[in-house]
Amino acid sequence: MLQLIAYRTLIQRNREMEEKTGPLPENATIQVPFLVLSTGPDTQIGLEVADDRTEYEFRFNEFFEIHDEIGILKKMGFCYGIDTGEFTPEGLAKAESLLPKSAKPFLKELFLGNPKRLTKNRNL
Repeated sequence: MLQLIAYRTLIQRNREMEEKTGPLPENATIQVPFLVLSTGPDTQIGLEVADDRTEYEFRFNEFFEIHDEIGILKKMGFCYGIDTGEFTPEGLAKAESLLPKSAKPFLKELFLGNPKRLTKNRNL
């Protein structure tokens, strides 16, 4: 559910940007899914790619971290704080608006606990 909210937020943001600035050149966009590899400044990285580009092999001489697109979109706030519990009523309403009608009742229950208790405690 959070993945759907994050993707739809990204799509909405991109549409708004294109309306303001026009289409971006193809080399200025990042396609999803994607991975971000994070290493130290002195880390050496080796990469081998299969001819058909279906396999990639990375070699690192130091520790590294892998972040997928959902983790990055969450850090960018594309889940409106629902993933961390630090959300506003406006953010929750925005997230709900991005979900299919059949999924909306489950948002509060799955990620925020009992909706009746939530309404009482958080004034939602």
